[in-house]
Amino acid sequence: MSAETGLDGGLDGGLDRGRAAFREQRWTDAFRTLREADLSGGLPAADLERLATAEILTGSAAAGFASLTRAHEEYLVVGDLAGAARCAGWMAIHLMHFGDGERAGGWLARGQRLVAEIPRPDAVEGFLLIPTSLARLHQGDPGGALELLARAAGIGQAFQDRDLMALALLGTGQAAVGQGRVEEGLQIFDEVMVAVTAGEVSAIPSGIAYCAVIASCQLAFDLGRALEWTAALDRWCADQPDMAAFSGQCQAHRAELFRWHGAWEEALCCGNHGGCARCGQRSRGAVRSPLPAGRGATASRPAGSRRPLLQDGCQQRVRAATRPGPSAASARRPSAGTVDDPQGCRNRGCRHPTAPVAGAGGD
Repeated sequence: MSAETGLDGGLDGGLDRGRAAFREQRWTDAFRTLREADLSGGLPAADLERLATAEILTGSAAAGFASLTRAHEEYLVVGDLAGAARCAGWMAIHLMHFGDGERAGGWLARGQRLVAEIPRPDAVEGFLLIPTSLARLHQGDPGGALELLARAAGIGQAFQDRDLMALALLGTGQAAVGQGRVEEGLQIFDEVMVAVTAGEVSAIPSGIAYCAVIASCQLAFDLGRALEWTAALDRWCADQPDMAAFSGQCQAHRAELFRWHGAWEEALCCGNHGGCARCGQRSRGAVRSPLPAGRGATASRPAGSRRPLLQDGCQQRVRAATRPGPSAASARRPSAGTVDDPQGCRNRGCRHPTAPVAGAGGD
């Protein structure tokens, strides 16, 4: 559910460049160019929606919400009720994510009212069912959520709306897990991720799917799937290095997987705000996958990669931590090349702190 279709005529070079950057997922360029065009003479509703997406993805959520609100209002001015309802639905989803349930409910009610006024069937009717079903799911009613999600999936199929189909299937998997049908839910997640990794789904729904699937795999303690999809999320973030919206979640998932495998120091590194203090990697730079081998998980390397997924010293510590036998207590003991002994580091370019990093940063 995104505004990808351009408007005819009257396009200046800056607006053309902004739209091209958006299509190519160069989010910072899209944000800057569309914002300049907006300041120069304003943007039509579809481009305001693009600007909002670029702002949210580059970490300016408040600005993105403001632009999305303006897009909603502009759609109303030009009589595009479906566009206005779509913006209302996204506002509801974003505000739910930030825990602002009251405003999310208000936007959802506005979107539903607009859908009721649309004279003919539209895919946005199914899209508005997504936040409603999420609310049911979070209220402990997976059965009610499934009914709404089935309707949403049917509408998505009818209109061949890839974003709607993926979000409906994602919610169906979450509801299945909520009903105790864990294996069925995990198989549904795999189907969702086939569409996401094939590039069939737009950026924000893709990020939502990555994080929801990985979190669900962690809850189900399916380490193999969690590792596989975290590696895919790493590669997705690395392909869009200026995207901030999901990079923090990527670091958090990596830290959690390290923690599960007993690699306590690496977990602290990945939890450090801004990236890995140990190896100097920033969360919005060249993302490395942890992929610790062992305990049934299989490590893999992104295609074309010429560097190890981890620096040699980190790889050795992960292998030691995940090898059957050593206790968690022994994994915590300082050793050469740890944060407690920075002088022992043999990793080229490492910037180890002299004390463990405290806390985990957000986006």
